[in-house]
Order: sequence, then structure tokens, then C-alpha cells
Amino acid sequence: MANLKNTAPIRLCVMQGDGIGPEITTATLGVLRAAAKFWQIEFAFEDVAVGLKPLAAQGTTFPESAFQAAKAADGVILGPVSHNDYPPADKGGINPSGALRKRLDLFANIRPAKTREGFPARCGKPIDLVVVRENTEGFMPTATCSAGSGEFMPTADLALAVRKVSREGLDAHRRSRISPRDAAAPACHGGAQSQCAARLRRVVPECTRAVAARYPQVKYDEKIIDAMAALLVRDASAST
Repeated sequence: MANLKNTAPIRLCVMQGDGIGPEITTATLGVLRAAAKFWQIEFAFEDVAVGLKPLAAQGTTFPESAFQAAKAADGVILGPVSHNDYPPADKGGINPSGALRKRLDLFANIRPAKTREGFPARCGKPIDLVVVRENTEGFMPTATCSAGSGEFMPTADLALAVRKVSREGLDAHRRSRISPRDAAAPACHGGAQSQCAARLRRVVPECTRAVAARYPQVKYDEKIIDAMAALLVRDASAST
């Protein structure tokens, strides 16, 4: 395998979080150090406290210094946090995950799923699937409104939710977004032959189809999200 030695260390901000967070991040760092040794990659890790420890010491679960460290780093390793145990945000209980997602505009939630040779496919057939999900719009309850949650209750027995869908979030020509444009990139770069846009009923913006037209080498398809979910359960290989 090619030597991937980097010219400068890759700076990673390590936020261990709460509960089992330190245990998970310790295991993660072990994997990264093994990968660094194998591929001759140099990492520089910076430990930054978030969660219950800084809440007790500084009155906030996510100090501004932690955000600035994350912003300055090449990447962030964030362990699980006990946000259900945090006080309200105005009392210092800020969810580090949500704060990073919104303040750094981390709009792309990329989830690969691939079976490996020598390990039986748990879904029945081999798959090589990448799901690209919008991470700051849609029905994300803390992202739909500038003032906070997009869920509200006009009466005690009625709950409503607002879904945010902006052209900026969908337009392939906005450099700040991934949405349909870069969703096609994993398929093209990975040599995949097809890509599917999962949607709610008839809500398919013209932006998605316009981007699909720019990648004629990738077969484009559309499916209702409910049917797509059922297909993934029945035969995930059929969607790749």
C-alpha cells in the first residue's frame, strides 16, 4: 500500500465527553495510532474538555475556548455526551454536538456501510453503500428555527414541527453546501454505478435532478423514503 506520510501533522481536537465517552475515545485513539504507524501518518492530538467537567469548573458544558480549538483543528473526535443530564442552555447546558454542527455548518452526515471479504454479510448480500444526509436542515429539531427548536405546542395536547428546506441548502452551486452536488461525489470517486435520491412523497427539488444531469456516468433514481427504508432492510444490495 502506498506511503501516505503527510508533510505536516494532522491536528485533531479530542473531546472525550461524559460517561463512556473517555472509554470510546481512548479506543478510537488506539486505532488512529495504529493506522498512523501502518500508513506513516502523523497526528497531533489536543485534549479539550467538554461536558460535565467544564460545567462544574466554568459553568458551561461547551466553553468558547473549546469551540475555537475545534474550529482551528483539522478534525474533531467527539465522544458521547450526557446532554440529557445538562441544565438548560441558558444555564450553561449546551450540547457540544449540536453547537459544533450549527456553528461550523456541518451540513453533511456521511454514513458508509460496506461488507468485508471474509465476514458474512449480515444483510444477506454484499453491499457497498454510502448514505449522505442533510445535517442542518429538514426536521432536525434544533436546526429548523434560528431561535431554537422547530417543535412547538399551541396547546397542551397538540405538538407541531416545522421543516426547514432552503435553496441554499440544496443548490449545487453554493460552495458552502454539500447536498445533491457532493452527494454524487462518493458514487463517482468510488466507482459506483448508481445513486438514489430518497424523498418524502413528491418533494424533489429541481436542484437534485439538475445535479444528476451533470453526472451521466452515474445512474440516477428516485424513491419514496418509506419504500427506500424497506428496501434497505429487505435487500440493501439492491440499492447500491
